Amino acid sequence: MTGDLDLQLQRWSGSWREKRRHHRQDLLPSVPVQLQRWSADQAVGPLHQADLLDLSEGGACLAIANDCLLQPGDQAQLWIPSTIGASELHRVSVRWRDEAEMIAALGVQFLPSDPIKLPASVMS
Repeated sequence: MTGDLDLQLQRWSGSWREKRRHHRQDLLPSVPVQLQRWSADQAVGPLHQADLLDLSEGGACLAIANDCLLQPGDQAQLWIPSTIGASELHRVSVRWRDEAEMIAALGVQFLPSDPIKLPASVMS
């Protein structure tokens, strides 16, 4: 993501903040993550850089460049870095997408087959 992300997020009062089912922990500063489409039991397409904006036991909100074509209903792999070990890999489903200027917010839900371990490094 670009250095303008924080400025764009401050100006953007996108409706994505109201689309929550679980209480989420806001992450400031945001945490860089990677996202890749998942189809037919394999990763496909480009690896996208994104910023993890908030996190809960049920899902997360990501800021990503508009050129990422993931849409509601798509599945993806989400890599969340850890400062205390290896990155955590989660399978997610895109639940919603909201766009503004050059960025999009994606709401993702962790898939039920994926036991959720919230990284201690981002929840402190």
